Amino acid sequence: LRSQRESWIHAGLAALCCIKPQFGIPLFVYLLALGRVRTVLRGTVVLLMGSLIPLILVVKSAGGVIEFADSIRRDIAYASSEAAPTGIGSEINFRTDIPGLLARLGVAEVPGSLQLAFVAIVMCLVLFALRRTKSPEIQSVLIVSSILILPVHADYDVLLITIAGAASFAWWMGHPSALSALMMA
Repeated sequence: LRSQRESWIHAGLAALCCIKPQFGIPLFVYLLALGRVRTVLRGTVVLLMGSLIPLILVVKSAGGVIEFADSIRRDIAYASSEAAPTGIGSEINFRTDIPGLLARLGVAEVPGSLQLAFVAIVMCLVLFALRRTKSPEIQSVLIVSSILILPVHADYDVLLITIAGAASFAWWMGHPSALSALMMA
């Protein structure tokens, strides 16, 4: 965010975030809102090029496109079930997103429409804030923090906030290299 250049390196890093779509999709929306169209377009090209061969291999391994799509549906169904730790109703629910936290507080499963409304509200508020600040540090905190409360995130994702928070604190204490190193990552 600090650099005004939009290089292929930036695009590659943005594409790398798409390994987990819960990170990549909101990030691309935020980058578009910040006017980083070239980075998003290049990131999409890098993502498509990097995914093509693995996609062909997994489709072939699954037995075809239909079978591959069925395996994804089965994985999503399991991940949403009470048997999986990512399932809202699971006794060992370790999700750190808002629906997961609400479930641990005893709130029944949040309907999909309400989750989508929450995502829209959070992203609109962050987009509004992003347009009001030019500080890359504040923009980074807004982006990372908002992505981690959107569905579906688990306890290991909080590590990202810990790293960003520690680097921001070191920068605030007078160590400018700490935040610069984080921004380069």
